[in-house]
Amino acid sequence: MLLINSRIIPLPSPPPTLLHLHKTTPCSTKLLANKFIPCKRRKRKWMPHTLMIKVSSSSSAVENHPPATVSPGSQGAVEVIRSFYAGINSHDLASVELFIAEKCVYEDLMFPRPFVGRKAFLEAYKSFVDSMSMDLKLVIDDIASNEESSTVGVAWHFEWKGKVFPYSKGCSFYRLQMVDGIRQIIYGRDVVEPSIKLGEAGLAAMKGVMWLLQQFPQLEDQL
Repeated sequence: MLLINSRIIPLPSPPPTLLHLHKTTPCSTKLLANKFIPCKRRKRKWMPHTLMIKVSSSSSAVENHPPATVSPGSQGAVEVIRSFYAGINSHDLASVELFIAEKCVYEDLMFPRPFVGRKAFLEAYKSFVDSMSMDLKLVIDDIASNEESSTVGVAWHFEWKGKVFPYSKGCSFYRLQMVDGIRQIIYGRDVVEPSIKLGEAGLAAMKGVMWLLQQFPQLEDQL
């Protein structure tokens, strides 16, 4: 091929101000007009995991196992009473002793006088436990507490091999107190179902006593 009067004419160069050198990396920066401009990375939002805890209410019956070796100071008033009853069911007086204050006063209305002091309290319960078969268990029907005043009320009965024992219903009241950092029973009272049901005769007897007090006020000093 003949080249006649041919010459190479270079293309005009763009002005320096219009020179834009683009270089994009897929991950981090852009090179624009000889300046590094960092790319904005989209921040990944952190979503916290939510832990769902299901809390179930405990059974009203006292479990038939030795009480847990937990310090009474770390337990609430209701937990202390439950552990106390569990110790009675397992005949573990050593664990029961942890829940009794040194100056505890215990009233069992089947007896004429209260038991004063931890030693007297434990002796009363030792006599009860010694006469109690392992087949006889104390079962809580209902329990209520006032944590502010550390008082607990319990309705209970006894069962013999899972069957309700006759004349075994009762109610108890307890007042607890922190003693040397340990939550202990400072006062207790038991009211046991009587084996003899007086019924109307009991009401008549009460009415008769009130009539005597009204007629002879001086008898009030004998109460």
